[in-house]
Amino acid sequence: MSDNFVIQFSQEELLYLLRRQGLPDLPGMGEHPWGEIPQNEALRILETAGRGLMARGAITIHENSIQIDKALHAILVACAYPEQMVILNPFISNQANQENYFRVTEFDVRHTLPYPWVHRFEVFSTPGSDMGFSQVMGWLEPNSGGQISSEFIVEQQKLQEVYALVSSDVALAQSLLVESGLPAEISAEFLDVLKKNTIKILVQAVSQLRPELRQKVFTVLVGALSCWIVTAGQSDNTIATIMQVDRSYLDAALLSAFTPFLSNKNQ
Repeated sequence: MSDNFVIQFSQEELLYLLRRQGLPDLPGMGEHPWGEIPQNEALRILETAGRGLMARGAITIHENSIQIDKALHAILVACAYPEQMVILNPFISNQANQENYFRVTEFDVRHTLPYPWVHRFEVFSTPGSDMGFSQVMGWLEPNSGGQISSEFIVEQQKLQEVYALVSSDVALAQSLLVESGLPAEISAEFLDVLKKNTIKILVQAVSQLRPELRQKVFTVLVGALSCWIVTAGQSDNTIATIMQVDRSYLDAALLSAFTPFLSNKNQ
């Protein structure tokens, strides 16, 4: 695969290709990729999607057997079983649009959904593309800052209660944070960011899928005056840490998530 290129598929076409190759659904396809339609209707839609793919040259029939384009097969296998990946779930101005970045030795893939149930794959044949890091940097407030605080450990269940209470009972939400060990001033600043139209980005950085999963999951919260990182516990998923950070610390944390994609940039 010598050139960079872009290809798009509908949800139905992508499901057809994945099912034909025995590959799992990709991140961003949803828990119920078919929606709520009956099985017989799903099969009919699959047949229609297959004919559409054939008309586009993505699949062919050879000796009564359906053949999938070799380059397309390589792309989908890379997305299903990457060596490293970063999944971004940004919530900006109340808009959510997941972006996935996959890496194998030969190339990188950026997978986005520009429209509902439409999947766009951008393939970069030279590993080391910085497209993901540049993208996330573009989402952040240019002048956002703040100071660095200690890390505060909070039970995940209690943190979820705090998120749910922010819009209805801030006092109770703050009391839960104070009970968890956050100083009153820090907890008030954290809740203030949650209440406002904050930039929120959930980052899942997977440095290894096999033989065992190695990943770091954290949420970035960026307000006009402060930045926060909420990190899920790696060895204990019942806890999380909350930390106020300055902009340089935040940039370094995001850069570390994309290190595998940047490692061969100048080689």
